[in-house]
Amino acid sequence: IRRQRQMCIRDRTEKNRHYARCPLVGGARSARRTPLAPWPHPRVGSDSRSHRRASSEVVSCRGTGIAVTAAHGFRCSCAWGIAGPCRSGRGRTQSSFVIAEAGVNMSFVIHGLGTAHPPDFITPEQGLGVARFMAGPDVRTSTWLGPVYANSGNNRRHLVIAGAVVQDILNGTRRTDSPFIPTKANDGVGPTTAEQLRVYAEFAGPLALRAAANAMAESQFHGNDITHLVTVSCTGFLAPGVDLALISGLKLRPTVQRTHVGFMGCHGALNGLRVANAFATADANARVLVAAVELCSLHYFYGNTADKLVANAIFADGVAAVVGCRDAAPLGRPLTMVTSGSCVIPDSTQDMAWTVGDL
Repeated sequence: IRRQRQMCIRDRTEKNRHYARCPLVGGARSARRTPLAPWPHPRVGSDSRSHRRASSEVVSCRGTGIAVTAAHGFRCSCAWGIAGPCRSGRGRTQSSFVIAEAGVNMSFVIHGLGTAHPPDFITPEQGLGVARFMAGPDVRTSTWLGPVYANSGNNRRHLVIAGAVVQDILNGTRRTDSPFIPTKANDGVGPTTAEQLRVYAEFAGPLALRAAANAMAESQFHGNDITHLVTVSCTGFLAPGVDLALISGLKLRPTVQRTHVGFMGCHGALNGLRVANAFATADANARVLVAAVELCSLHYFYGNTADKLVANAIFADGVAAVVGCRDAAPLGRPLTMVTSGSCVIPDSTQDMAWTVGDL
């Protein structure tokens, strides 16, 4: 215990010297108020044998007064922290958001990757036709919606409600009798929440199973090898969920440890990878499967709100899955999670939000 305490004190002293030399935190005086106090004991994800310094770069965001320090290097040791005000090159004080070195050694190595999507798709031209019909008379003759689809950056989008449903919309027919086609019966606003989740339950599991099977095949792991299962989704709710479909379809252990990252939006998969990295870092024997499934077309917006019409033009449906562990990456797939971080921008709550309503 005495030896560990001496090592921690020596390690903390070395880190304080590093902060004192850092120009971002105001020289030697800032060593007494470092942005992120060095952790005195080993933490999950740390590697006490690694003392390699990682170079860093400061990216200043003048609009928000934030500076971000990004660590470089294949095996870097860093964690997010907040620094006090620092002087810019022109003598002005700016707040800084600093990645402070804290001995975190990311170690999730991807051994297999797989994707899957629905078979049916729509082109930008078809998407524009659907949008003009769904949005109502105010948008059908608009001139700004066409360039949105023409410059969306995608040639086709795979959707679970494409195919015959889209043909019904474009041709003015009702062969599918789909609730996603606005009618007087549904008040022109499409499916109810129950109808959306019924389609989610039909497609989410099989799509996730296809993507995960592809990742497993590439990794050459067997179902019995997987110790941890992480699922990610924000476009549907189901219990038992996608994880049970993967356990059954891939013949995973009944005791596999399951974690679900739900309703976290576009950054949900990044949080899923962070969870996988924590498992792999804490346990050298961990074999982690991550599957992120999103069926965005189920939540197509019916109306003429501009930002939601743009969302209608770019989102699609699909699944991505990875399998990884701490072992060295195989040839041809040198992908390793190096680091991760998160920052909440002040006064940004409504900039990208989604509240589930009755429909």
